[in-house]
Amino acid sequence: QVLAERATRSITTDEKESHWLIAPGGRMVVLDPAANLRFPIYTCNLGAFRVEVRQVGAEDWPAFARGPFRRASLPGRLVMSRTLQTKGRPDEMVETMVDLAPALPSGFGQLIVFAEAVGIPVLERPLLPSEPWEPRRAVTWVQATRIGLDAFSDGDSLLAWTTSLEDGRPLSGVDVSLAGDNAMVIGMAAA
Repeated sequence: QVLAERATRSITTDEKESHWLIAPGGRMVVLDPAANLRFPIYTCNLGAFRVEVRQVGAEDWPAFARGPFRRASLPGRLVMSRTLQTKGRPDEMVETMVDLAPALPSGFGQLIVFAEAVGIPVLERPLLPSEPWEPRRAVTWVQATRIGLDAFSDGDSLLAWTTSLEDGRPLSGVDVSLAGDNAMVIGMAAA
């Protein structure tokens, strides 16, 4: 598209320093099998963050999914708690890898990773979408597995199939179960 005439605009910005902490993938993440049981936390203008890791099982999912996502209300057994230092220049996004191997001795399992900024207030989401907000806490259910699961359902049936996360090949003989809101198994089959 060609403008009818040349247009120049000036934009003025201030030096407001922002502080934030995020984790990838939303509330639930399956670790990449090639990632060596490490999970990234991304920060900006934070010198450190606290991370807590809890071992959980499928029976803990309903309590986790309901929230609230605060340290005191999280299910599972605390297996790791530490403060990690970050390295980075001002206003630069920094990736810090959290080593989950000590919490997963077999290399497989489910964890809740709770990360929170250190040294600044942790803000709750504003009531109005127009209000500024900087995330300073991340809570993620993390699975370490080699099995990928895809499922589709309609009003009558559920179709599930399993694949290897390492090379994408189909897997047979994998037991798949479907649990309701109360973690009670309501269906089971081999994929």
